[in-house]
Amino acid sequence: MIRIGIVDDEEPVRNMICQCIEQSLENYDETEFITFSKGEAFIKELQNGIKFDILFSDIQLSLIHISEPTRRTP
Repeated sequence: MIRIGIVDDEEPVRNMICQCIEQSLENYDETEFITFSKGEAFIKELQNGIKFDILFSDIQLSLIHISEPTRRTP
């Protein structure tokens, strides 16, 4: 299974990313999307041990710089 995380504060953007990936992977049944509207929620999931194979992130999210915590995740 491929677990894909999407972090963006705009719901239409999250939905568009999901749709594009689903169309690209239409023959691949085992794909899980987990979406986050806030960086804090994403960081909490990382701290709880969830792992992602692919991550799409809005680089302009405020308050938390997403790339720093992900570098520390094994």
